[in-house]
Amino acid sequence: MVDALNRTRRWLQPDGCLIDLHPADAPARVDVCTAAGDVRVGEVQDDSDAKGPLGRHHAADLALAEVVAKHAWIFEQRATFTFTSDADSPAEIDEHLRRKWRAARLDANTRDRASALLRANPGSTVRVIEHVIITRMKPQKGN
Repeated sequence: MVDALNRTRRWLQPDGCLIDLHPADAPARVDVCTAAGDVRVGEVQDDSDAKGPLGRHHAADLALAEVVAKHAWIFEQRATFTFTSDADSPAEIDEHLRRKWRAARLDANTRDRASALLRANPGSTVRVIEHVIITRMKPQKGN
């Protein structure tokens, strides 16, 4: 990622900036949204990295810190926000996760808890809540 950030410099206009978006280094949670309120039923299992769950998200944070430490880029602004995905069933949200994320899934206990709550609360939905980091950066002049 560090190499990609450094190559990006040559594509930017002189006063241009780079916007980086990546998931925060925290598990995405799974809730069932009922009329009485949201109930946490588990976390998304993401085994996509040999370094363990969330390893790639942590690696993105480290890469950004490295280019800033070397004075190649300047953080102008940084914030965290939540991104949600909703579905009518655990199977539907699990299919979405497997299609959009690498090796992400709901474990059996999370699926079972979600299914039980949906049966007990008709009209409820399953929601995945992910924290995302957005960073606006610009190249350090002279580097």
